[in-house]
Amino acid sequence: MDRALHPSDTIATRPARRLLRTLVWAEAVFRTVRERRQLMSLDEHGLKDIGMSRADAYCEWSRPFWDVPRDR
Repeated sequence: MDRALHPSDTIATRPARRLLRTLVWAEAVFRTVRERRQLMSLDEHGLKDIGMSRADAYCEWSRPFWDVPRDR
């Protein structure tokens, strides 16, 4: 993939952009882990309200922490 450099994309800004992408990813990971923890705290009635079973919730909970949905 050929990526054209923007005039402001200097050697000094590349590490900053990489750091920003890493921080955004880390925030998405923490948010996803928190949401999975909240999902596991729901009782059977709460899970039924959102159309999930306990097995579905456990399957989501058991995914690796770095497995973040793309819409994050």
